[in-house]
Parts: sequence; structure tokens; C-alpha cells
Amino acid sequence: MLARQNRLRQNKDFSWVFKVGRRVKGEVLDLKIINNNLGINRFGFIIAKNLFKTAVLRNKLKRRLREIMKKKLKNKEVGKSQDIVVIAKKGMQEKSFSELEKAVDKLLSIRGENWENKTKADF
Repeated sequence: MLARQNRLRQNKDFSWVFKVGRRVKGEVLDLKIINNNLGINRFGFIIAKNLFKTAVLRNKLKRRLREIMKKKLKNKEVGKSQDIVVIAKKGMQEKSFSELEKAVDKLLSIRGENWENKTKADF
């Protein structure tokens, strides 16, 4: 589980990221990213009910994404002081944990090299 300080929890935080943040698109995941002034990274996860019907599946996917981001934070593979919302897309449930990890790595590397100009990840 991500530490409480590393989680986006309030609707206003999610709304702000969606309103102002930049989007990085991938095959099974999208990221919305915005810098914050808190000195820490915060993550939020959106798994749509219309794409993933059962709560069991939605929770499983969120657990996987949280664990991936926890590893990234521990290894300092994520930039400092950012709010990142991870949005699941159709087909994510067929991916293994390692494939999801590679997809996140790909999106974070695009964001890292010059993410303002990049919008689509080539998978």
C-alpha cells in the first residue's frame, strides 16, 4: 500500500490534475501529470466501472498499480513533486504484472525525456 502522503484522496485534487495536468497516452494506461509544490509525489488511480464490471477485478488492478508505483517511489524512478493520476484502459486485465510494469516504465520515460510534446506511447 502506498503511504497516505503519497495518495491523491480528495475530489478537488483529482479535478485539478484533470483540469491542468498533461496527458501521456499508452496502450493500456494513460497518465495525467501535474507538478505540485508539496515536495512529494502523489498518485491516484481510476479504474472505470463501465470497462471493468466487477469490484473484484477493479480492486485487483488498483492493487497492481499501487504496488508498481510503490516500487517506482522506492527506487526513485519518478520525478519529484508531482501529482500523477493513472487511468486504466480496456485490455489492461489481460496484461501480467510485469507487462503492466513495462507499460508504466514506458510512460514515465516519455514523461521524463520531454513529456510536454509527447502524447502517444508506441507499444
